[in-house]
Amino acid sequence: MIKLIKLITQFGLSRLLYLSKYEKWIKDNIFQKNSLRNLDIDGDGITDSFSFKIKNPLYSAYYKRPTIIVDDMKINPSKALIKKGDELIKMNEWTDENPLPLIPGESIEVIVFKERGLKRGKHEIKILNARIIGFDTSMDLIFTDELRD
Repeated sequence: MIKLIKLITQFGLSRLLYLSKYEKWIKDNIFQKNSLRNLDIDGDGITDSFSFKIKNPLYSAYYKRPTIIVDDMKINPSKALIKKGDELIKMNEWTDENPLPLIPGESIEVIVFKERGLKRGKHEIKILNARIIGFDTSMDLIFTDELRD
């Protein structure tokens, strides 16, 4: 309750209502549904990772690395890559000092190394503390996608 009063004081009620609608729009447009899939990165015929895609629906910005959790498993940045176009970026190299630049409409694929990948079915993906350089606010994004392969 105190946090809500502080937010109303800081932003005003009408601004908060506007931001809540904007946040819903962002959540509806950032995660690319049906992008969750298992991968065989080393080509040996055994699944060794999984991936999903997210898209920048807004404007050109520099993004700080969020915390990513899949099915209550916190993703270790040293066990993940970001594929941006043809470029592969180690997730642990994506830091506050080295933010990820994205232009509007640009997608990235988050690749997580996990022996045997994920089981078929629905999975919850959380992108927590998503932040843009120059903004004081962060956003927690929660998505559900289904792995079908």
